[in-house]
Amino acid sequence: MLSAVNVWAKEFATLSPQPWAVWAATRTVVAGVGVGVVSLPLGGSIPSVAYFAVACATSFSVLGSPRIRVRNTAGQAVGAVAGLLVAGFTTGSPFVVAVVAVIAGFASGVVERVRDSAVTAGALMFLVTLAFGTFVPMTAPAPIQALWYVIGSAAVGVLAAIPLGRRLPAVVLPSTVATESRRQTLAAGARLAVCFGTGMILAMNLDQGRHSFWLPLTIAVVVRSEYGPVAARVTSRIAGTIVGAALASVVVLTRPTDVLLAGIAIAGMAFGALAAPRHYALAVIGITLSALLTGEIGLDDQAIPLLRLGDTLLGCLIALVLGHLLWLRRPPQLLRSAHE
Repeated sequence: MLSAVNVWAKEFATLSPQPWAVWAATRTVVAGVGVGVVSLPLGGSIPSVAYFAVACATSFSVLGSPRIRVRNTAGQAVGAVAGLLVAGFTTGSPFVVAVVAVIAGFASGVVERVRDSAVTAGALMFLVTLAFGTFVPMTAPAPIQALWYVIGSAAVGVLAAIPLGRRLPAVVLPSTVATESRRQTLAAGARLAVCFGTGMILAMNLDQGRHSFWLPLTIAVVVRSEYGPVAARVTSRIAGTIVGAALASVVVLTRPTDVLLAGIAIAGMAFGALAAPRHYALAVIGITLSALLTGEIGLDDQAIPLLRLGDTLLGCLIALVLGHLLWLRRPPQLLRSAHE
């Protein structure tokens, strides 16, 4: 066991030999600035949704060929639009929100087992935008939010299609049919349903601040089922999420303008893209920072940053306990290499 822990610790602390994704970071900045020029003058919740789209689309458009990048960007956009539309029709009824959250978590967990990168991106983003649309107060109706999410994603997708820079290898996921039984697939859905449903219910009852979506968003990101319970990757997600949330909390504490928030969010997006091939935790820091800050654009929430960070820590705890530790039949399996 000790040797396995040492292997895991060494793997977690080691940077990948892959190069930094300079071109991906560059196109992220271009997309972010372009979306800002169009959306920020409109005010309200439109810039928040548009930047949120750029932040999320960026995380799925760094690795792989231009075709894969575009396909992943499109896949996440489809899932995100579905989540926004569902959130728009379910808000206002805590019971309906709770039921939809459980059903959505189960469906997303099952769909992720398809092991197709575009499909898993859509499944994850369905949960993320369901939380975003439920808890972040919006001045625009759900269909308009969905439209601007598509616009933000399209800005990323168009640039991702350009075959410039070094092609960075995408993560290859094994086929579910060859490796899993139906029971395992259903268990994955149940695990995510329990975690995400718990997070949404707690978020509804703990407070009504716009930062409430940080809790279920954290759970949706950390309890991604397609990689299984691999310690190095789970730890990277949790560590990156906590650091990114802490940085976002510090930024919010200064009460910056929307333009400054957008600028820092773009910087976070670019850093996440730049670091994606080198270390997953570093990429998650940038992704988390940008995703959380975009939810702050256009609205004034007086909640102290400590509450925001507390939501993230609680989300990580729920994800670790209900999403990973309770589902392990053989604890040593947690310590397998993330590259197996």
